[in-house]
Amino acid sequence: MKKSGFKLTMLILMMALLLAASGCGAIKDKVSEKVSEGIIEGALGGKVDIEEGGSKITFEEGQMEVGEDLEWPKDAMGNLPVPKAKITFIMKDDSTGTCGVTLSEFALQDAKKYLEEITALGFKDGMNIKDETSFMYTGKRDDGSGILFSYTVEAKEGVISFEKPK
Repeated sequence: MKKSGFKLTMLILMMALLLAASGCGAIKDKVSEKVSEGIIEGALGGKVDIEEGGSKITFEEGQMEVGEDLEWPKDAMGNLPVPKAKITFIMKDDSTGTCGVTLSEFALQDAKKYLEEITALGFKDGMNIKDETSFMYTGKRDDGSGILFSYTVEAKEGVISFEKPK
């Protein structure tokens, strides 16, 4: 094939690929995702993974995850029960052994039941603050693990922070 014929063939092939890519939202989304990941990784110094359901940033000492309905981080939350709510944020700090979870769509009766479940696990000697708009509970177990659980009635949101025993 002559050099000009090769160039023409490559030009036609590249144009066909560009047309196909411009008509395919999945390809554009994937390219945008990779560019965004690269920018965030450069700024934060962690590994970034952006997916349709959420994003995860992994650092040397832990990770952060944001999404609409994430999986319960069982390994980081000890034997705590899984709350009946959507998990929207997870922050793990491997250096301190702590993990925080933010919950949404958390009904008041489910939050009250969750509080009963965690107190039955032996967390004690902390704070237990309640009013008509929110409540917060903290406690430690004999093994040294600790918990903070807070809930906001109107927003139907909660936060659970767990610290593994030292």
